[in-house]
Amino acid sequence: NRAAGIAAAVVRGNDTLLLKGYGKADVEWNVPMPNDAVFEIGSITKQFTAAAILQLRDQGKLSLDDDITKWLPDFDTRGNKVTLRRLLDHTSGIRGITEMPEFGILSSNPRFPRDSAYALIKRYPFDFTTGDAQIYNNSAFWLLGLVVEKASGGTYEDYIEKKIFEPLGMKRSMYCNSSENVERRAHGYQVLNGQVRRASTNVHTWPFSAGSLCSTAGDLVTWLKALHGGKVLSSKSYAEMITPAKLNDGTVTRYSMGLGVGKDIRGLNFIGHGGSITGFTSEATWYPDAQ
Repeated sequence: NRAAGIAAAVVRGNDTLLLKGYGKADVEWNVPMPNDAVFEIGSITKQFTAAAILQLRDQGKLSLDDDITKWLPDFDTRGNKVTLRRLLDHTSGIRGITEMPEFGILSSNPRFPRDSAYALIKRYPFDFTTGDAQIYNNSAFWLLGLVVEKASGGTYEDYIEKKIFEPLGMKRSMYCNSSENVERRAHGYQVLNGQVRRASTNVHTWPFSAGSLCSTAGDLVTWLKALHGGKVLSSKSYAEMITPAKLNDGTVTRYSMGLGVGKDIRGLNFIGHGGSITGFTSEATWYPDAQ
């Protein structure tokens, strides 16, 4: 229940009700949190990855019903039919990379390239038959990043920055790079034994398309208004993006494509996603009824 610093935004329609920084962006130097501080947003990245896949579908470059082996021929599906749709809604059954014992040791070491993560994902058996269950899965969104690259002909980083951030004017959003100097970037902190301590620096080789984007509270407002205002996807793709997934037995889940959907603890309809990565926690939620 403690944080070194927070940046928060609340917008209804065109009215900004709150845009403010609280606490510290840098505890050691006593730097106040600016309202446009850049944060690592962790798994909020997933909705951008999902939007990229859906944009590429709108451009006719892929189908959500493509088998993963169309794009990654060397991926062993262990007899499962793994479509892009099943990667997007966490029902693929592929073992999550963050649940693998090797992940913690390898992911923080910059010597291990992206290929190592792919090799690790390919090694593990499936947790369940594709479509039979739903378990939150970073491997699936990691693999979707490779599909974005194959279908677009460029890097995932370039696609997100050129096709989403730039057109929407999200000037303070980027693929995280810990070695770059980024103006007004907040440091990551953790609370250990009641004390606020600087968190270790994240290496963004491995989180990739499952969790490696950086943004600000204001830019995420821009994103939510654009995504849910028809400026990012075709109406067909948007409708699919926010429709809850179904399991093979017809069970309706509370997850769609890179987004949680349903009612919050107050009973209000929401569409949103959180993010957690070492030193940072984030949340970006749209309430459609209240706009």
